[in-house]
Amino acid sequence: MPLLLRGLEVADPEVRWQIIETLSNNMSTFSDGKVLSTYASTLLVAMLRNCTAVDMPEQVSNGCLRYCALGHTTAMYRKFVWRH
Repeated sequence: MPLLLRGLEVADPEVRWQIIETLSNNMSTFSDGKVLSTYASTLLVAMLRNCTAVDMPEQVSNGCLRYCALGHTTAMYRKFVWRH
């Protein structure tokens, strides 16, 4: 995970987008362990930083927002299942 986080700061937007896609596509894999909870705040800050950058391509910004939405949905689902 630390290498993926570092990759979100690379100058090449294509690399950033590929990392965001990788994280989004593997959300269910990460969500059942402690990986996301350990890096949750760092991931959120990195995603928000990438989607608010002025010169960031729309593809990267949209991917960041989608990742944040997936993370929120996964967290809400886990809370619902845990409660019931």
